[in-house]
Amino acid sequence: MKTKNLLRSISVLVVLVILLSFEFASVSAQPPTPVPISPAEGSTIVIPTFSWQASSEAEYYEVEVGPQSNPVTVYWSGTTYNLTLTPNDASQFTNEPLYWRVRAYNSSHIAGPWSSKINFTKYIPAPALADPANGDTIIEPVLEWQAVEGAAYYKVELSTSPTFVPVDYTYTTYNTRITPAGAVALNTYYWRVSG
Repeated sequence: MKTKNLLRSISVLVVLVILLSFEFASVSAQPPTPVPISPAEGSTIVIPTFSWQASSEAEYYEVEVGPQSNPVTVYWSGTTYNLTLTPNDASQFTNEPLYWRVRAYNSSHIAGPWSSKINFTKYIPAPALADPANGDTIIEPVLEWQAVEGAAYYKVELSTSPTFVPVDYTYTTYNTRITPAGAVALNTYYWRVSG
């Protein structure tokens, strides 16, 4: 009976040692946290390219971007085997304060811890208006402006008020020139464009 109890105790100890070893192996398999490089804390950028230092045991990396105003929201995430990542479509990031962070995955697809959140601002400058000039009198308006880096499309607003309250007409276009669709009533208008 003592031998049976002793064997049972040894079996339980062996199982515990195996479980503890497995748990230790799983925890130690996490790759270390990568160190973010760019954009740096407080940066203002037009087109974001995220970069970081390599993490040992990392097979690939994941990057997340979200608004600083709501740190649990994720606007975009992407993965790469490189140490840099430029989103294919940064139009998902509005002109606002954002955060980004990065983590590494090993070859077993086990994720390491996230880096700290790095705060930055994506800012697309306002396009320079080309035509019509201030004070022009025209019959059929054709609105033109300069292209700006980082703009996926443009939003054009017309208003009879210099404060744009209210906005009378709104148009979107992928071009840098637009002829307002539909009848625009005879009046004095103010116009503006954002990327």
